[in-house]
Amino acid sequence: MRRRRQRESTKSRSSRWNRINLKFFGPPHVGHYEGPWEKAEADPVCPFCGQRESTHFRDTNADGKHFRRCPTG
Repeated sequence: MRRRRQRESTKSRSSRWNRINLKFFGPPHVGHYEGPWEKAEADPVCPFCGQRESTHFRDTNADGKHFRRCPTG
């Protein structure tokens, strides 16, 4: 019983601390800080074979893992 009360009081203390910090510092910053994101290429080049990603084969094994195979040739 005593441990349960200690956990609850610790929880309420941390909750109180977070509310106070939120008042002074505001919500956390999320996202890109220095302007807009750079535009990504729609069909990038593969770093291994140098061909476009659209020419590659995508496989899925029995475990649900995805693999990409470079085209031969």
